[in-house]
Amino acid sequence: NKDLSKQLKELNDENNEISLKLKDSNNEINKKEKEIKKEIESKKKIEEKYNKTQKDNVEYEAKLKIEKKSKNQMENELQNLKEKQAKEVETKEKELNDKIKDLKTKLTALEDENSELDDKVHAFETSNATSASAGSKTL
Repeated sequence: NKDLSKQLKELNDENNEISLKLKDSNNEINKKEKEIKKEIESKKKIEEKYNKTQKDNVEYEAKLKIEKKSKNQMENELQNLKEKQAKEVETKEKELNDKIKDLKTKLTALEDENSELDDKVHAFETSNATSASAGSKTL
């Protein structure tokens, strides 16, 4: 009976030791499980941040495209206005040059006419002076 009691005690001690080891092992597993859950949660948060960043980047790129398109459109409109203004200036310059040319022609005609009138006046004055001088001689 003593032998059985001793064996039973040894088995009981062994069982207790195994129970303690099992308990320690379970505690270690629970600890690891909590660490893994924390890591998974951390990775989920990182993934969410990454996805949000990706979404923000896509939105930002879309806005940039719109702004670039608007900028290009405004630059095109500005270029068109510059070209239109340059054509208008060119047209006005041509019109002014034509008017200047026309006025120069008229001025030349007036100067010629004035010169002719000066010649006629001079001839008339000369003729009058000659007649007056001839008239005083006859008296």
